[in-house]
Order: sequence, then C-alpha cells, then structure tokens
Amino acid sequence: MDEVVRKLEQTRKALAEGSNEAEISVRLGVPRTALGYWLSRKAHLEGSKVVEEFFETPDGVALLHRIVMAMHFSVMYSAHGICGVCAALELSGLSRFVAGS
Repeated sequence: MDEVVRKLEQTRKALAEGSNEAEISVRLGVPRTALGYWLSRKAHLEGSKVVEEFFETPDGVALLHRIVMAMHFSVMYSAHGICGVCAALELSGLSRFVAGS
C-alpha cells in the first residue's frame, strides 16, 4: 500500500507537470489500467476530500494500518471473527479505503 501511495503522488505531480498516463505508467513500471484505477477510484469515494487525501498520504496509510490491525486483533477474538472485521470496516466507513475481505 505504501508503494501505491508513493506512485499515486508521483502520478499526480507528473500529471500536473503535463505528462500523460501512458508516459507515467511506463516511467513508474505500473500497468496503465492499474494507474487508471488508482486515479478513478478517488472519484468513487464519499466523504470529506481532506479525509480522502489524508488516507492517501504515507502518514494516512500508516494510521489506517494501525486502525485495521487494532480492529483485527479486537474483533478476531470476538464471536464474529473475520465477518466482524468486515462489518466494523463497513460501519466505520473505512471500507472505502481498505478492502474488507
């Protein structure tokens, strides 16, 4: 995930400087379809733009990993197991940023 965040930041900078997605995908060694997905998924996220941007920074990813690990630890020891983790991610709104399964 950290690598994706770094490459997404590089992509946004390169786009702002006038590069196109095809050039950027070659430069970063990322399939153009993956790069397109990374850029388009942001349009599908709901909520505060500031929160969305935060969770796509290295600090945001680190915090998100800590939250998910804490949820994993606490929910895995409850009666609901991984389904509880998925439900907790969905209910918290974090499922927009982290795959639940």
